[in-house]
Amino acid sequence: MKKLFFWKNWVKSERILYIIGLLVFAGALLFFLVSYFQGTAATIDWVVVSQSSAVKVIVDVVELGPVSLKSYADNYLITEYFEGGALRVNQVSAYIFISFIVISMAFYQGIITTLKRYWYIFGTAIFVFMLISFQLDQLMLFGGYQNFALYILLGVYLPLSYYFHAFSEVSLWKRVLIFLLTTLVLGVGIIQFSSVENPLYYMVNYGMYFTLIVTILFIFMVSFEVIAGLLYIITNSNTSASKNSLTHFIVATIIYLGYVALTYMKNSKSIDWDIYYLNPFLLLCVSIILGIWGFRNRRALYQNVIGFSTQGGLVYLTLGTISFATIGYFFATANDPFVEVIEDAIVFGHLSFGLFFFFYVVINFGGLMKQNLQVYKVLYKPQIMPLLAVTFVSLIGVAAFFFNSDKIALSQAVSGYNNGLGDVYLAENNYFLAAQYYTFGMQYAHYNHRSNYSLAALSLDKGEELDAMQYFDQALLKKPTPYAYANLANLYTQKGMFFDALFLLKEGLKKFPESGELMSNLGMLYSKTSIIDSAMIYLNLPRTKTLSGEVAATNILALLINKDLRLNSDSLAEAYADNTYLPAQTNLITLFNRDHKSINYESSSLGVDSTLNLVTFSHFYNLIFNKNFSHDSSLISNVDSYLKSPKNLNYTRDLNLAKAMNLYQSGAVSEAFKLMDRLQVESSQKAGYYNNVRGIWAMGQESPRLALDFFDKADAFGSSEGSVNKVFALLAIDSLSAAKGQIAKLSMANDGLISELQMVQRVLEIDSQETLMQLTDQEKYLYLKTYLKRLDNESAEALAASITHPYFTPLARYELLKDNLSSDDERINGLSDVWKEKIFLSEMDGYVSSGAIENLKGRMSNSVIRDKKNATKSLFYKAVLSQSKGKVKEATSQFKKIANKNAFDEVMTIKSAMFFQNVMKDEMVAYNILLNALTINPYSAKLKEQYILQCLNMGMTDYAAAELEVLKGLLSSDEFNDYKIQYDKKLDEMERASENWEE
Repeated sequence: MKKLFFWKNWVKSERILYIIGLLVFAGALLFFLVSYFQGTAATIDWVVVSQSSAVKVIVDVVELGPVSLKSYADNYLITEYFEGGALRVNQVSAYIFISFIVISMAFYQGIITTLKRYWYIFGTAIFVFMLISFQLDQLMLFGGYQNFALYILLGVYLPLSYYFHAFSEVSLWKRVLIFLLTTLVLGVGIIQFSSVENPLYYMVNYGMYFTLIVTILFIFMVSFEVIAGLLYIITNSNTSASKNSLTHFIVATIIYLGYVALTYMKNSKSIDWDIYYLNPFLLLCVSIILGIWGFRNRRALYQNVIGFSTQGGLVYLTLGTISFATIGYFFATANDPFVEVIEDAIVFGHLSFGLFFFFYVVINFGGLMKQNLQVYKVLYKPQIMPLLAVTFVSLIGVAAFFFNSDKIALSQAVSGYNNGLGDVYLAENNYFLAAQYYTFGMQYAHYNHRSNYSLAALSLDKGEELDAMQYFDQALLKKPTPYAYANLANLYTQKGMFFDALFLLKEGLKKFPESGELMSNLGMLYSKTSIIDSAMIYLNLPRTKTLSGEVAATNILALLINKDLRLNSDSLAEAYADNTYLPAQTNLITLFNRDHKSINYESSSLGVDSTLNLVTFSHFYNLIFNKNFSHDSSLISNVDSYLKSPKNLNYTRDLNLAKAMNLYQSGAVSEAFKLMDRLQVESSQKAGYYNNVRGIWAMGQESPRLALDFFDKADAFGSSEGSVNKVFALLAIDSLSAAKGQIAKLSMANDGLISELQMVQRVLEIDSQETLMQLTDQEKYLYLKTYLKRLDNESAEALAASITHPYFTPLARYELLKDNLSSDDERINGLSDVWKEKIFLSEMDGYVSSGAIENLKGRMSNSVIRDKKNATKSLFYKAVLSQSKGKVKEATSQFKKIANKNAFDEVMTIKSAMFFQNVMKDEMVAYNILLNALTINPYSAKLKEQYILQCLNMGMTDYAAAELEVLKGLLSSDEFNDYKIQYDKKLDEMERASENWEE
């Protein structure tokens, strides 16, 4: 343990200083390791590009018996792919790097002041060379290019250094501390008075040659430490009984040098065997760490210049710190030309120095090793071949490797240097100069990744996609990264070069088989084809990875919807229960919307930010539609808050559409119609769609005349759906000839009719009983529904009896008996829940109109009333019951909530108006309730009748007379005459009352 922790026996002050040096050295090693394992990710991020596409989902279905009218709305699907982000200038790593350099230089300056005169001068000259190499004139101190910074630094450091060397007895640790504090003060001054934006970043990159040279020389210095370590392991435990030490050493060294040689051959493209090669940087780490003890063992070589305790040991740690910090910075900035320079230096140095050091050991100590002595103790005390000669010959060997490689390391060093300068100007957003330096970097090392990727990113910013493709292609030729593969494949895809993108991504996955990002992109590429199996395979591969797994989940759900693959949505919800990734949730909601199922996502997952983006908008929008299936209006307030923000202007139209549909499904029908009317006015491009939806709504509210108006408008704005639905509105108002004309018009305008219209056409063309009986049950039911008013009872009964289909048989009975059915009538058995619910609510409204309060109260526990979609009707019935019990305050609150909810619910609207007229004695509120309802539902004869009476009550006889003329067109002659009697009677009463008042 004493040999391992050799500093334990030193003087306390020296020991503490050395331990501090070790800690700094360890910090630099950690910086290198983190940067190495981070790789290119230190400067390039994966960017998730989200795209939104619309898919139609059915929002509402209006059952008309033989056919259904469906209103559709767009839901949004998110698909995502990865692209390599633009180069991120890693200034943090530069500050870490320069921090290690500053600390190392403080140690270095302190140490050289303790040396003898000539060695002090030599050490100071190296320090001055370092300052000059930083090109401090680039800092533009005090606004000019004069080299004030260099003069100031020399003017401070040199006198201080000479003072410590010649006159002071201050301890080494105090010298180091003073130099460190001085550097910090000068650094603050330079930062303060420099005219450039990032002065420290300038110093780091402009002064990189010096630290590069120091690092390369240090690499050579430790290049034989592994062989020295092997010698120690083999001879350390030797005794007189040991055997074959020389043989073991030779075999172990040859195996080691052989692997280094294979690595060299691999790097020089001489071989490409499928074997494990030595990692040069792992080899360097081992060599440097072994050198901590190895350099101590060399003290006999330099003890006349500097002692190992503490100066020599600190010199080694300082050089190690500089080397690790420098290499770590190269990796942290993904500057692959510099990395390759270091890699070549490691391989060249370890091969050349290792080989000649092997000869040095065998020649000098072969005889001793044959005697199995502990040779490691005298390793640096040669008798035949001096180590200096080995060093000289080894350098010649390195030079031979260098020239044999066409001096490529020099070109790479220049390339790496220019890349660093490009980063300097990129950090200042000076893209022109940055591009110039990156271009220089590419010219010196044509296929280096760093220059080409940087130029590609800059080209993309300028919209020069062809140039970017060329640069990305060049970036892949020598040191490829998944980022370049993804970006080039994305550009191929955008250009429609599908197979080029496909083959490129497959090639990328061969080189980076663990890249979930490339897997996801390849899956997305396949998803655009009919090869769904391949798409699913590649999208499923990265499911276990963090971001790529979430993106893959998003794309899988999008694929299921786009290809209309009908998987169980509940199972999918369970499978993705733990997935909180918003795009994946968005697509899952769309899938549930397609299947008309409510999903349990809380609105809190949306966040509180009032500004929406593509993803958050799509999620929120889809979620509103999903709330339609549970008739939940809880998100309306969120919609309103988003609409208030001007930043959401691009989403206003869609948000209002979602709001309108949610209002409709949650019972606020009148407000929904008003909002949809505003939308069709504001957007002529989608006016056809909006009017078609309003028409379907009106059909659902049993107002076909109003629906016809909306379908007419939809048709005028070019809505094909509106022109088709117009036929069913015409049938509903018994305008059969007009329906035939519309069908003929559609037949001429299109190649053919949809199946529903073909069915209607056949029914309208029936001219004999024989032809009628040949119809299908569905067509017979449509005929019965269409011509019921024209059929006598016997014919209608016979036609209904001929219908045997289990779905249409009860519907036929319903058409015959609907005015005389109750919810407990056995004759409604077989009807769907939709029709049963309609019968029940009609029965309940009948109780309200007739005043059968007990009957109303007795049916309040029915499941139809408890259904959330009938919440408005439920509240209405409760209001009627509250009024009957004399709970005026409670009834008032309830009627206020429901009075203007649904203008098409005539019973509820009229009852509410009458409550405020008769109970609250507020005739203006009653008047406004009726007026607002007629604004939305102008063809309601019952509302018009009540409105006219209300006008009479308020003395507005002219209004009443005008509206009476309108009412005439809404009623049959008999119905109008009956009402006219009531009207005249009311008018007479008012006139008599007026005469009595005058008297």
